[in-house]
Amino acid sequence: MTTREKLIQCFSTVMPTISLEEIPNASIEGTDPWDSVVSVTLVFAVEEDFEVEIAPEDLDGLASFAKILAYLEAKGV
Repeated sequence: MTTREKLIQCFSTVMPTISLEEIPNASIEGTDPWDSVVSVTLVFAVEEDFEVEIAPEDLDGLASFAKILAYLEAKGV
């Protein structure tokens, strides 16, 4: 499974009301139900599923599927 596929699965688990087709375009600004609570849940899920630790100072930059994917790829996941 690729990083992208695994991240789609992670998003789907945290936000099951979003279709698989919508997930790659998901962002905190334009995706309902993505809010601050979902953001925290998503960060914990990503950390667990990808076995990474996301630094608190990096959280503000992780406001979309694309940004989270780029972050993980930069970490070599």
